[in-house]
Amino acid sequence: MSSDSVRVPDGYEIRELESEEFWKHWDLHAPGIFDEQAQIFRWREQVGAEELERSRQLERRMTGALRINLGIFHGDTFVGWSWGIQKPGETFYMVNSAVLPEYRGKGLYRALMESMVERVTGLGFQLITSRHVACNNAVLVPKLKAGFQITGFEISDSFGVLVNLTYYTSDLRRKVYTYRTGQERPDAEVKKVLSLS
Repeated sequence: MSSDSVRVPDGYEIRELESEEFWKHWDLHAPGIFDEQAQIFRWREQVGAEELERSRQLERRMTGALRINLGIFHGDTFVGWSWGIQKPGETFYMVNSAVLPEYRGKGLYRALMESMVERVTGLGFQLITSRHVACNNAVLVPKLKAGFQITGFEISDSFGVLVNLTYYTSDLRRKVYTYRTGQERPDAEVKKVLSLS
């Protein structure tokens, strides 16, 4: 995706937010979005204080990992978000994105996704991953259209069946992926790097 591909509808703006500001918006809006998914298993609510504290200590040990928080605004009104974190190696994990219901259908999700991909690619990450409930077509379809690929399935105790998606920022890696999945025959470049000729 090039910078020319990120089109934000008129009157809207994507801003990178510090974590403190981001979490204020998250705390206000996320429960209304995700409570619609009634059967999420919130394991942190089911464990004792000691186990929860050990989990938080593990999270705090992961210092220095890059985190990107994006908010989309209409004027001063917060209408959606996307956030993600660096994983070990070359991978950035897009953890969560949403647009408030009254602002959907305007291309805002696509703009957030493209903005995140552009930022992450510019930083040098090779892989951008995400996980989605298998029937969440409102998210899966735009991501697949944007070049994300299905790279796995997962059964989660919290969410059920998930589809794992990966965006390859390298054209060559994307070509190797399509060869590996049987979608395309290897061209000269793929044959060379895989010693197929």
